[in-house]
Amino acid sequence: MITMELLLLTLATIINLFTMRWKVTRGRYKDIIIEVGIIFMLSALFHGTLTGMAIATSVSAAWSLYTIALNPFGKKA
Repeated sequence: MITMELLLLTLATIINLFTMRWKVTRGRYKDIIIEVGIIFMLSALFHGTLTGMAIATSVSAAWSLYTIALNPFGKKA
């Protein structure tokens, strides 16, 4: 039986992969650097535990969706 945590971690990982690929094709490297930094910093903070990686991946996925929706580093209209 699949647990809810595993399902959410899988969903967050898929979101991260697709959004990072989308950003690479559009040259949004600053966003990617921040997202990867979030994953590394939080996983180090939680000492690489599975729960820590789940939190890091989920936060990175949330950041990915935020930067796609609002583009905080893009050109101002």
